[in-house]
Amino acid sequence: ITLERRPFTVVGVMPERFALPDRGVQVWLPWHLAADAPRDQHYLGAIARLSPGTTVADGERGLRQVADALARESPATNQGWTVRLVPLGEDTAGAAANALWMLFGAVGLLLLVACANVALLTLMRGLDRSGETAVRLALGAAPARLVREFLLESVLLALLGGALGAAVAVTAVRVLPVIASDLPRIEDVTIDARALLFAAAATALAALVSGLPQAWRRSRLAPAAALSDTSRRTTGGRDRHLLRDGMVVAQVALAVVLMAGSGLLVRSVRALAATDPGFDPRGVLVAPVFLDSQAYTTGERTRTYYRTLFDRLAALPGVVAVGGATTVPTSPLGPDFDRPVWPEGTSPAAADRPAAAVRMVTPGYFAALGLRVAAGRPIDDRDAPTAPRVVMVNEALARRLWPGTSAVGRQLVVDYSTNGTFPYEVVGVVGDMRFGGPRSEPKPEIYLPHAQRSYLILNVVVKTTGDPRALMPAVQAALRAVDPQKPAQGLYPLADLVDATYARDRQVTATLLVFAGAATFLAVLSVYGVLSQRVRERTREIGIRMAMGASAAGLVGWVARVGARLIGVGLAAGLLAAWLASTALEGLLFGVRPTDALTVAAVVAAVGVVGVVATVVPSWRATRIDPVAVLRRG
Repeated sequence: ITLERRPFTVVGVMPERFALPDRGVQVWLPWHLAADAPRDQHYLGAIARLSPGTTVADGERGLRQVADALARESPATNQGWTVRLVPLGEDTAGAAANALWMLFGAVGLLLLVACANVALLTLMRGLDRSGETAVRLALGAAPARLVREFLLESVLLALLGGALGAAVAVTAVRVLPVIASDLPRIEDVTIDARALLFAAAATALAALVSGLPQAWRRSRLAPAAALSDTSRRTTGGRDRHLLRDGMVVAQVALAVVLMAGSGLLVRSVRALAATDPGFDPRGVLVAPVFLDSQAYTTGERTRTYYRTLFDRLAALPGVVAVGGATTVPTSPLGPDFDRPVWPEGTSPAAADRPAAAVRMVTPGYFAALGLRVAAGRPIDDRDAPTAPRVVMVNEALARRLWPGTSAVGRQLVVDYSTNGTFPYEVVGVVGDMRFGGPRSEPKPEIYLPHAQRSYLILNVVVKTTGDPRALMPAVQAALRAVDPQKPAQGLYPLADLVDATYARDRQVTATLLVFAGAATFLAVLSVYGVLSQRVRERTREIGIRMAMGASAAGLVGWVARVGARLIGVGLAAGLLAAWLASTALEGLLFGVRPTDALTVAAVVAAVGVVGVVATVVPSWRATRIDPVAVLRRG
């Protein structure tokens, strides 16, 4: 096969599912590390298999001894460098692990709410059948047999729900790679035997949690007292109310925990979207171009290619600026490396020299990205290959090296390894940017003219007045016209790349909002059901009250106070639980504290609205009771 205009012989084929370092890699080439290779190129990643019986700590300890020995042999390049071992699974999951564990916890909370809801329904159904249970116990029914029979109802409900959930999960897993494409190894997620076994275990647990307490309680009923209570009761027993109220409070509290978590994440995503990254991604199209060293053997050929390409792109309708850099913000493609820098005239120790990220840029790059030039001038056509060496620095580096004074006109020494260590004149200072997206912090950066450091790789950026996606076919045609063998390594609107840096935040937020909505809906049903049951139980009392002159407003207030008490206790318990669990969210939040007052206020307001919705119908029904009909029934 031909790669980069060179012939290669295929010596092996890896399995289709092999994904190392990731699924996007399709070809592996041998890399012969020469003995005289420079020692200060710290950008390689290593993969090792531990020998049997060796722990990660043992392997890391041994490699650190090697690193210490290298530091003694070559202190100029190896001093301060060490080794850390990370299990491959942990490295693959990366930052997604925390989000997935948090969602797993949210799933558990929602399952508990659903179990409590079913348990509450079972309890109210059991209260209606307490007379039947008492008769059966009085006739000699064994409590164990009644437990099995009562528990069977919850088991059947759980089995039906579990089967439906498994069926939905099979479909959802097929859609998951589309809506969560940034999750690592998402293509390998399947509903296998382990997943089905877990679903079966969760279903069995849900059946026990929702059904066993009530089944046991009904089997322990005292027949004589129950039969007596059945014939002459006007209200439910105190223990019945406590159990029902406790379930409602628990559901409200769990729903509040999910509401608070989703509210914090909503605030966090809004803060991410509102953060100024230091550049303007709107209307910018990124086209990574990787020239090969076979055809572009000299810097002049490289510059000629990009000059020709930029001229063609600048002539396209709607294009207002064209430029390029070895790597651009939020793009994963292109060389991104740091080099030691220091002011000329100083001789700091190697460990004290600040490292600055190196960017090779062309004229037009700063205009295309809307970068702010804080002092001096940007790199332009004056910075030709034969012109004096110049550099631009960002504000973070200028503040560190020349605090309180202007950096323009100063000489900055850049240790460029094999290319030499030279002083460069600082001609401009550019504003700081969050290069890795809104979550990243500005770091020291230097910008060198591409004409003086003609890298083969450039991320071409095209600024247009319209939608950059509409420009994609014209950009592809321009690339083919200049060199048919060098298409771009993809075309990306820069705004999409920026959005991708917190796409997982949006996905987690949306999922948690759905969970919170479902839990809140179940809690509303529980409050509504309990209040309706109380109205039914106290129909005779309400009729008497109305016959004695009780007003409709008084009855509404009486029923509403019961609901308000349940919701208020659940709200307080939920806010306390959310505060205790807030540390689990800290790693996912941005620009908002776990104790954010606005989020708490929003949750309280939402619960208040939910409380009104849950109590209005039972309260209204209490006023519709006919006291004459009630008194006639006796």
